[in-house]
Amino acid sequence: MNYSSIAQVVRMEQEAQRVNKTNYRYLAKFFKSYFIVSMTQAFGDIPYSQMMQSIEQNNFTDSSAVRPVYDKQKDIYLKVLSELKIAGDSLGSTSDAITGDLIYNGSITAWKKLINSFTLRVLMSLSKKEADTDLNIKQRFNEIVTNPEKYPLINNNSENGKLTYYDINGNRYPYYNNNSMKTDYYLDSSFVDILQGFKDPRLFTYGQPAGTVNTSTIKDFSKYDGLVGSAPLSYNTGKKGEARLHLLIVAMLTTY
Repeated sequence: MNYSSIAQVVRMEQEAQRVNKTNYRYLAKFFKSYFIVSMTQAFGDIPYSQMMQSIEQNNFTDSSAVRPVYDKQKDIYLKVLSELKIAGDSLGSTSDAITGDLIYNGSITAWKKLINSFTLRVLMSLSKKEADTDLNIKQRFNEIVTNPEKYPLINNNSENGKLTYYDINGNRYPYYNNNSMKTDYYLDSSFVDILQGFKDPRLFTYGQPAGTVNTSTIKDFSKYDGLVGSAPLSYNTGKKGEARLHLLIVAMLTTY
């Protein structure tokens, strides 16, 4: 879920307010909207107002935090469109520089293009609600497309809001240095033992045998091994380095 990402954005917004860096607050409104839209498009009604209140107040103990109410999807979209308009109207209205920007290198114009273009995409997704006077789709859309000076838009793929992959040790984007996202996966030994014990052929799909993969080893249960999820890091680090254990796994089971 995106709630953890929203929590990070809220902390950014609060810190920006504390140090009076207004542009970061407007970016936070866009990020929150982006995550919320993806969630409501997937699930419809979702916890929103009480959820945001709990995150903003860092309070996860009362009933509204444990069992937040589900907001109506229309109310969620109204809030999102309001947040996006504030971001699109206000970003760049101060001299605050956006530093450490890996996406647009601090370009206010590029961020405004992304926010405005995303707003249009949200409005287009609501086209079947064109008659809803609260959403006011046509007017919102027209306001943006008829005023390119105030609301610049993305014109080509080079202006996309993307996080470039940097193949640098300790700084690998887009997943940073998260072990759960690395391409090197290892089966847990208990899982391997169970499949070996039952002669379960699914083992041949979940993993690859140690060493050279050929027709004689691919279906040899004795050629498969795994790491011990509860073992010390030093044990698994040593074991995975052994020649007999070179499993490039397409299933996920353990960390190391």
